Order: sequence, then structure tokens, then C-alpha cells
Amino acid sequence: MKSRVGMEALMNDPQTQNLDILLIQEPSVTAYRTHVNHRLWQLYQPIYTEEEIRMRSHLYVHKRISTSAHRQIHCNSPDITVVKIWTNEIQILVFSVYIPSISYNQL
Repeated sequence: MKSRVGMEALMNDPQTQNLDILLIQEPSVTAYRTHVNHRLWQLYQPIYTEEEIRMRSHLYVHKRISTSAHRQIHCNSPDITVVKIWTNEIQILVFSVYIPSISYNQL
């Protein structure tokens, strides 16, 4: 919905508190080019060098997962956010990828 209110509602919803990761496409952005931060969620956004490009993917990791167990992986795209999460047994790469909608006229 690209709205700050919608993002805050999602992050505060009791049903999302059981989730470990949120993958967001087209996140809301303020006039100051900031994004929704929340006390329970660690925000990761694309690592991209051009400032004028809108970042269209975000990834939030619930803060109950220790920050020593996840790290962002560099991917120079405004549409991809990558985080590596690991335990003693496994390592997982999580990708939040913006996928533009396809008009049925283009098919």
C-alpha cells in the first residue's frame, strides 16, 4: 500500500510477531527519504550508491533473532536486499526482490 500507516500496522499486528522475517516491496518513504523503523524489527534496505533511485525492496528481521546471527550481503541494486542468517547448523540467504507488476496488455 506504500503507506507509512499500513507499514506500522503490519509491524504492530500481533500475527506478525510470530514471524522472523518480513519481505517488503515498494516500502513507504517520507519526505526526508526515511523508512519505517520499529523497536521490534531490524531494517535492511538495498545497498545502492545512486541517491536519486527509489529503493523498492526492504527486509526486516525480528529483533528476537540476535544481531550476531544475521548480516546484510552487498548487492548493488535498488531492487534487491540480501541478508545472511545462520545458526550452528545452517546458513540461509534471504532475498527480498522487487518484481514489477506485469500489465496483461504486455503478455
